[in-house]
Amino acid sequence: MRPLGIGVDIAKNKRLLDILSKPTRSRFLEKALHPSEIKRFESFEIEKSKVEFIASRWAAKEALVKASQRKDIDFAGTGIRTLANGAPEFFFEQHVEKLLREEVGMEKVFLSLSHEDDYSIAFVSLYGK
Repeated sequence: MRPLGIGVDIAKNKRLLDILSKPTRSRFLEKALHPSEIKRFESFEIEKSKVEFIASRWAAKEALVKASQRKDIDFAGTGIRTLANGAPEFFFEQHVEKLLREEVGMEKVFLSLSHEDDYSIAFVSLYGK
């Protein structure tokens, strides 16, 4: 496999907290998160966990845009799950998967997420044939 692209993005957690405090919160969540991520987001009881969750997902999807060089990626059709070993992994609705495979040539995607105090960061590497 050969590298196709890398992307990194950092999100200031306070900025996402401000967005979540607005009346447009539900609309933002529906645009930014996969439906399964919205359920997980709503299950958190601690506000800090909610903010880090949404900020890291936002950063990851922005990093995916950078790695793929495609601004038309549907964030709501792109999700992130946690594997048994604790590692994050992207999953895609069919239309997003098709775009990434056919238009970008993606065969494999790697994702790393991290949080520190006021920031959440994501790193994405795309590989193809």
